[in-house]
Amino acid sequence: MNELAITIGNNIYNLRKEKKYSVKKICRIINYSIPLYNIYESGQQEPTVQFLNAIAEHYKVDIDWLFEVHEGGET
Repeated sequence: MNELAITIGNNIYNLRKEKKYSVKKICRIINYSIPLYNIYESGQQEPTVQFLNAIAEHYKVDIDWLFEVHEGGET
């Protein structure tokens, strides 16, 4: 796994947990499959630009924010 994929995955995870969403719920909202979402959130693979756009748009964050390391897991 590469460091960037892990950073993005951690940020996506923290956003989801902050909203108290299940994986199933966020996948339904952004129209992505659960297996693919899990790959991205776990940092196994860098997400596509389309996925990053969907996440950023839904959570109302800049895409750049998803690439940054945030101390203490805070969003």
